[in-house]
Amino acid sequence: MSKLLLNNLRKLSYFIFWVWLLAPSLSIGQIPSGYYNTAENKSDQASRLALHNIIDDHIDYPYTSSFTDTWDILKVADADPNNANNVILIYTKRVCKWTTGI
Repeated sequence: MSKLLLNNLRKLSYFIFWVWLLAPSLSIGQIPSGYYNTAENKSDQASRLALHNIIDDHIDYPYTSSFTDTWDILKVADADPNNANNVILIYTKRVCKWTTGI
């Protein structure tokens, strides 16, 4: 093979590697559009209050409890709506067979 061809193949392989490495980060974990709009262009105190208002309406659930806990929520939240025997992984959105961990 010629040096030019080898050089081009090397460049192409670097490009493919970086696309493969970086592409997933562009598609997951993105902030919803407009999420921080109410906190922008405000003074320090007003920004703190706006950020607090964005996150303060959540409900705390214990990790383990005899009532609704994290494990109960994950069973429902991770369930595949198309197949009750599968779960959808949180970060990759990959579908996997559900097991009880045993």
